[in-house]
Order: sequence, then structure tokens, then C-alpha cells
Amino acid sequence: PPTPHPPPTPPYTNAESSAASDVYKRQLDTCAENLMEAGLVAYRAGEFTRGIEIWQQIIAFNPQHQPALDAIETTEEQLSRLKTMNNKE
Repeated sequence: PPTPHPPPTPPYTNAESSAASDVYKRQLDTCAENLMEAGLVAYRAGEFTRGIEIWQQIIAFNPQHQPALDAIETTEEQLSRLKTMNNKE
């Protein structure tokens, strides 16, 4: 005979849902912090495009992450200035 399926899991209580949400948020915050640092390492090494790519990973899961948005904007401005300077030479 076929094996019976386990009974469905009851819905989470508000407290369980809130606790899971807090854990999830902390994990996302940690991920964003790690990616910010990795982007800064690339930036400091002169790998501006790589830094932007790393920070864009944060924006993929948190479009309002202001430090990443600021870092991308600043780095894009610097890349633009560098291209202008290189074109003048």
C-alpha cells in the first residue's frame, strides 16, 4: 500500500512568523555587510567595475540599501572622471 503523507504543517503563529522574519532580516543584513566589505576591497584595489558588480548584488535583494546605492553612484562618477581624463591625454 502507498505510504501515507504526513499531515500538513499547521500555520505559523504570529510569534513564530515574527521570529523567523527577524532571523531572515539578520541574515540579509549580514549578507549585505559582507558584500559591502567585498565591494570596498575591490574598490580599494582599483577594481571599480568589480566593486559596482558586488554592490549591485545587494540591490538585487534590497533595492533601498542606501550605502550600496551611494557606493555605486560615487564609483560610477569616479569611473566617468577617469574616462574623461584618459580621453584628454
